[in-house]
Amino acid sequence: MSGDHEHSESCGCGCGCGDTPPLDTELARRWREADDGETVCPCSGVDKGAVKAAIAAGAYTAPLVKAMTGVGREAGCRQRRECQADLEVLVALYAAGTVNFC
Repeated sequence: MSGDHEHSESCGCGCGCGDTPPLDTELARRWREADDGETVCPCSGVDKGAVKAAIAAGAYTAPLVKAMTGVGREAGCRQRRECQADLEVLVALYAAGTVNFC
């Protein structure tokens, strides 16, 4: 546990605990069906395959995947909110069952 607070369903500390988006949405369905070359963040040039590779390497939350891949971190990024939603869905889809310290 990091920080001096209890992690809960949605603690808001950025650790990702409890922040899992629903996986029965149209967005989740589209990402499930997309191939690994599908672009997640056009400004950073990151695709689904890179996000999955970061998750496989241990990035089990959206902030960790962002740090490893650069999704939404380019100066002048025009689509940050869209990238964030896509990233959160991808993490929920592919990080299930990974280590969670919360």
